[in-house]
Amino acid sequence: MTSLRQCTRDPVWALVLAAGEGSRLPTAGRSGTSVPKQFCSLRAKSMLVEEGIEYASTVAMMERTCVLFAEGHKTWWQPLSARIACKHIVQPSNRGTGMAVLYATMRILARDPKAHVVILPGDQFAQYRQLFQRGIEELVQLSLESPDTPVLIGVQPDDAHPELGYIVPAADGDAHAIERFVEKASGKAAAELLRQGALWNTFILAASARALIDRFFAPRYSAVVAQIGKGLESLGDPARAGAGWSDFKSIYQRFPVVDLFCDVLAERRSQLRVVKVAACGWSALADRNRVAAILGRKEVSPAAPEIAGYA
Repeated sequence: MTSLRQCTRDPVWALVLAAGEGSRLPTAGRSGTSVPKQFCSLRAKSMLVEEGIEYASTVAMMERTCVLFAEGHKTWWQPLSARIACKHIVQPSNRGTGMAVLYATMRILARDPKAHVVILPGDQFAQYRQLFQRGIEELVQLSLESPDTPVLIGVQPDDAHPELGYIVPAADGDAHAIERFVEKASGKAAAELLRQGALWNTFILAASARALIDRFFAPRYSAVVAQIGKGLESLGDPARAGAGWSDFKSIYQRFPVVDLFCDVLAERRSQLRVVKVAACGWSALADRNRVAAILGRKEVSPAAPEIAGYA
């Protein structure tokens, strides 16, 4: 199958988010040390973040692929960064998914003012990889047609999972329009969402980097955008801490905690689009029961080798 990156000259960049704390699924390494889930593996395969990089590689060239790591996770990402060809960006501290996307996207824009960015969480799993990959390629193609309109991926649910977010498609005949977002519905509410054709929100997003900053972040967080822009002038390469790193860290730690969907995208849902992907065994690994279902077990030990593969 010809990949999207082989048939387009558009400036597509991929951003794999691997700076989260993984607080919904605390995992333990073989030594008993807690390991963020993006650095863990399932069935003794590659790290979850490496799977995210593999998805990214079919829609962006490796030199246009960035991974966002947290400075506090250096123990786990430093050995990985030494063996992968893509660029890495270090985030000073965790200020929410919105701030992570804003900061990393601005770093990409500093390199390429025409960048079109595809954002992929680095802690997800899909059993049917080819089906999921086709959804990512469709996402990018639709986004390139209307670069100023962010496009999301929604997966057809396997069940009414109470810990996941939902995208409810509009019922006006537009196959890609969004009616609303719903966070963590359970019981009758979740069953009703499924009846309405709601999709699991994968948090995978594609858009023009400039439009994402100017149209979605800047109206509400203009001061933060300005501070990051000023700070980047002194930092140099995103993989290295420049002379101004300590000062920038101090500024960054005072930024507000921003959730990408609740604080940035939800209020502008009419300006968003969604690509529907059929059920493909997708999971955000939100709890141990979900991991157990993937592994085909009734329960998962906190020290399970498959989960603690990279302690």
